[in-house]
Amino acid sequence: AASFFSQHDEATSSWDAAVSIDPAHVEATYNRGVSLWRHARATDEEVVQHLVRTRGAQPWKLRYLLALVHIESGQPE
Repeated sequence: AASFFSQHDEATSSWDAAVSIDPAHVEATYNRGVSLWRHARATDEEVVQHLVRTRGAQPWKLRYLLALVHIESGQPE
């Protein structure tokens, strides 16, 4: 059976591939960033910076995902 960390690394590789194909893929950027943040491999600020750089085609979705990061970081304002 695969360990949690090998599964996490596999997921991260998949998110990296998705973002390399489509740099504006806001969902992959969010999932990758939050996962790395929760495992202390990125900061909340880095997650926000990466999301802002996506400038996804759906501005509401970008705002929503940014809000989720801010809420989880304890900075809802």
